[in-house]
Amino acid sequence: MKHRFLLSAGLVLGLVSCQMSGTPTDKTLPTVTLAANKTTLNIGENLELTATATDNKGVARVEFYKGAVKVGEDTTSPYTYTEKTTVDGNFTYTARAIDTSNNSKTSDPPTAITVNPTPPSSSGSGSGAMAVLEKDGETFAFVPSATGIIKIPLAKDGVIKTGVAASVVRPQGISKTDTFSVDACTADWEHFKVACVSYLSPNVYVMDVATGVVDTIATGLTEQVSYSGGNCYICGILYDPRDDVFLISTKPGYGMLDHLVTKTIKTNILADVAENFGYNPITNQIFSPQYLTQSSIDLVDVATKKAYKLDGTLVPDLDEPDHGAVDYNTNIGITANEYDLFAHLVDLNDVQLNQPAAGQFKTKTFTKSLAHNQQCNWPLTDISVDSIIHVAFFSAEFCSGSARDAMGFVKMPTSKTAPLEFGDYAFSSIPNPAEGVTWLNPGDPHGIANFTLAAGSKHYGLLMNDSKTYLAVVDLEKLMDAPRDPNDIHLVKADYDLKANQVIFFFHVAMP
Repeated sequence: MKHRFLLSAGLVLGLVSCQMSGTPTDKTLPTVTLAANKTTLNIGENLELTATATDNKGVARVEFYKGAVKVGEDTTSPYTYTEKTTVDGNFTYTARAIDTSNNSKTSDPPTAITVNPTPPSSSGSGSGAMAVLEKDGETFAFVPSATGIIKIPLAKDGVIKTGVAASVVRPQGISKTDTFSVDACTADWEHFKVACVSYLSPNVYVMDVATGVVDTIATGLTEQVSYSGGNCYICGILYDPRDDVFLISTKPGYGMLDHLVTKTIKTNILADVAENFGYNPITNQIFSPQYLTQSSIDLVDVATKKAYKLDGTLVPDLDEPDHGAVDYNTNIGITANEYDLFAHLVDLNDVQLNQPAAGQFKTKTFTKSLAHNQQCNWPLTDISVDSIIHVAFFSAEFCSGSARDAMGFVKMPTSKTAPLEFGDYAFSSIPNPAEGVTWLNPGDPHGIANFTLAAGSKHYGLLMNDSKTYLAVVDLEKLMDAPRDPNDIHLVKADYDLKANQVIFFFHVAMP
């Protein structure tokens, strides 16, 4: 028995020795690279990551990381991970490949991804009088009036609904017998709020659309800005989704009003302000035409709190531009002279800051006279841009609707790389909204905006009359297709019935 035991032990030792002298343990690391469908996205778009991984023995799995946090895993090639973006900002992603021997390798360098806040389909890109919000298939306009903030149901499930009852909303503690009026509104689409201002008050009125409650935020402003049309504590207002603030043009500069937490102006950006300014929420820059003290165009970077003036030699025909707007998808700004027919495009993509001197900027520009048989004194003063179909919508300040250039459009470049030039343009009259009611365009704030119905992708312009009693909804695509005057191809035919052909709809917004 002892002999058999030793023999068995020797056999075991021999087997162990044989195993130890066999193939060594796998120490070869896998290889891995990571690619993204896009490196710059808007909120709501899908980020699609694809990892390419190989190994001499085989890849067991690939893990995906957002920063240091594991967000996904795939065990079969092609190794993919998809994420719907919900928050704007800058992020890094990596892929970690693990082989069948548990060796691992992480992709290097990390893949940098930028997620931009997406402006709503219902918006304009320049300050003006009206705000539009869309939620759960319904689209509402919020119109300033002499009695309060008028909420108008514009459309449901992609269809314009005329004849729907409007409602009026006032701040807490203000009854309909009290004197209260607002001049301009804008929408915070992230939190479903509307903010309105009155030229004669330093207050900002913020309405929670879900509850209908309106809070009054006292800004503490004591000085007014003086323009040719009058004075204003707060002259324009737009929403900045990157910083969750309202941008307001005031005497000290562009104020960043925190309407959610502190209810105060947390920062003033020292700059010459515009009464009717443009803003691109993707680049976080203000497009600010100046007509008060000098004819210039300013670019205000909200992130760095710095302002730059366009080199005046680049736009020699610039003369008192009164309104700015930006196509946020192409990042091209548009403005126009107040007293003639020159319109200007400014490419904001590859600007050279502090050139040719400190505090200035250089970039590509384009100027053209939108010539036609002019009837209004200021046919290009009011501007709003539809950034989806790349069309600028115009209305003429203080002009009667009977004038054949009371409103109009011009096509803009359709991409960042398209030629910097205007396309087709035309002007039209605005019919009277009702029997015995004559349409008159307002002055400041400019009564213009635009919106897109997500259901059906219909594109509309919005106009308000001078007395703030009627709201006009203009089908932009039908306006562009309207028949032209054979004697002036840049005018819609005088006898073309815009109401009968559903180019324009009217809402009665006067409230008791």
